[in-house]
Amino acid sequence: MAQNKIAQEQVIARNVTFDDWMKHYAEDHTEWVEGTVIKLSPVTEDHDSLDGFLFVLLKFYLEETDEAVIRRHPFVMRIKPGSPGREPDIHIVLKERAHILQRTLTAGPADIVIEIVSEESVERDTETKFEEYQAGGVREYWLFNPIDKTTKFYLLEGGKYRLVELQDGVFQSTVLSRFRLDTRRLWRAPLPTNREILALVEAMLKEAD
Repeated sequence: MAQNKIAQEQVIARNVTFDDWMKHYAEDHTEWVEGTVIKLSPVTEDHDSLDGFLFVLLKFYLEETDEAVIRRHPFVMRIKPGSPGREPDIHIVLKERAHILQRTLTAGPADIVIEIVSEESVERDTETKFEEYQAGGVREYWLFNPIDKTTKFYLLEGGKYRLVELQDGVFQSTVLSRFRLDTRRLWRAPLPTNREILALVEAMLKEAD
């Protein structure tokens, strides 16, 4: 994000090193861009509910398949030295790349990054981070927008993101070989309970076998 695109009310501090941000600010729902500490807005109820559902769904799936490791905000991802310090809502790293996972930092591009759009983050998520994750090598970028109840899934091909076409509203991941998500479930209230999510995962894996 260019400095001139950061609203003044979002700026907590300037001329902060990445290490100092990690020590003093990262746990407080912030991000670090070119020495500037940016305060992220509080999440809405819809954002929080969707985040919780996706995290539990993916956690249950990965407990069964052992394909990857899942991390949730405020866990930090930094694609490369000098790039922004981001706190994606959720990010996933395949087991064969687990060496990039440190105690408080994912030091490299996750294989999947998930962002849930809020009113103040539309440009950041759909433009700034889109370009950043694309250039940095994040293989799949999942965008969920509770505002207009839309979902977009991007797959990195030849260094560029391609919008994945859904089949009857269902997304099939390329990174997670057996993971399928019926996006029509996302905008129903209430979202599935943990017991229902476990049943969804069991059905998903049975169908894939």
